[in-house]
Amino acid sequence: MLNLGPFIRKDSLSMLQDILGTSPDLTGSTTLEKTLDILGDHPFYIRALIREIWSQGSTRRASRRWLDGALREALEATLFDQNGRLSLFMEQRYRVATGESSTLAAVLRGFVEPGRITDVAKMLHIRTGAVSTAVKTRMLEDALTKQEDDTYAFVDPTFALWLKHQVDFRQTMPPLLVGTDSEQAVAKRLAMDGFRGAYQSLASRGAFDLLAVHDTRIFGLQVKTTRVPYTLRAQEKTRLMQDARRLGIHPVLVLVVSGEARFYDLRGKPARGAYTARAETEWKDSLLALLR
Repeated sequence: MLNLGPFIRKDSLSMLQDILGTSPDLTGSTTLEKTLDILGDHPFYIRALIREIWSQGSTRRASRRWLDGALREALEATLFDQNGRLSLFMEQRYRVATGESSTLAAVLRGFVEPGRITDVAKMLHIRTGAVSTAVKTRMLEDALTKQEDDTYAFVDPTFALWLKHQVDFRQTMPPLLVGTDSEQAVAKRLAMDGFRGAYQSLASRGAFDLLAVHDTRIFGLQVKTTRVPYTLRAQEKTRLMQDARRLGIHPVLVLVVSGEARFYDLRGKPARGAYTARAETEWKDSLLALLR
């Protein structure tokens, strides 16, 4: 295959010089080279960066120090700011690739670093077949490609970088801002796992501290910071199980032990009587593992 990289790089440098009015010696800027590496010499990305630098004003001060600062600010504003031109573009690509599926979203996030299907399945605590099926969904809408060593990687490294820095905190803001420390820790973990919603439970929703939404499934989480063994008292458990049945919610006890969230599946457990989580009691380190 013809390698157009050097020609595109030369064109990108020329474009920057022509518009910014920089002198040739600035092409040796380490920051400039790193920026072009990040953007992959993609013409649309370069133009978006240039437009942002231009909007900063005073673009004719072509000193090395000014250029380095302008490039960093422009990259932050275009790619990582929620309202940046490239960020909005990446958000649209993300929605096309994953639709409304939290599973597809989690799988796509799992490949922000090149990896094998089995490794991502293990990391996400879901079946290998489920990851394989997700990947083959038009290769997650053309986002992924299979490499010679049987790993999968993003076709566009800039897209991977954007996604790597994204954690969808917008819908988890209530517990992140005003929740307890343990609720905040759990909400962050849910966001990292690709859950579209993590909400503080209102009194009308029953005995749960948080509600987590995965596609059409709703999990009710009761969160405790404690040590094991831990006993959920009979009265508290009965109310939790009754509310879960009444509202059609999957009940989960979450114990935050030394900063680590442990998810205990209460579905199918008797409504009455206490529940004790001991050292040997089965638990999962991700709510995704309870999907079945």
